[in-house]
Amino acid sequence: MRSIVLWIINLSSFAFAFIFGVTWFSRLRLKYNEEGNYFDPNSLVIYDRDAFLVYGALTLLFILVGAISWIYTAKANKTKPKKLNTDIKAE
Repeated sequence: MRSIVLWIINLSSFAFAFIFGVTWFSRLRLKYNEEGNYFDPNSLVIYDRDAFLVYGALTLLFILVGAISWIYTAKANKTKPKKLNTDIKAE
């Protein structure tokens, strides 16, 4: 049960990192004016320049959480090899 929860944390962290990363990259390429705003005439939305810093920070945070949980999951699922019985008893 614990490994299932850890894998859910892994996958959701990397999924959120991907979503925020795509948003960060798309907001980074916008042409902002001198006030730091971008107006989208199609959707009538004004985007702020400071938002892409937040999306970048969230991307890095979820990548870090995903990497740490990935390492922890790999160590938690690591099985110890069985010790072979090499004792040969002479009769």
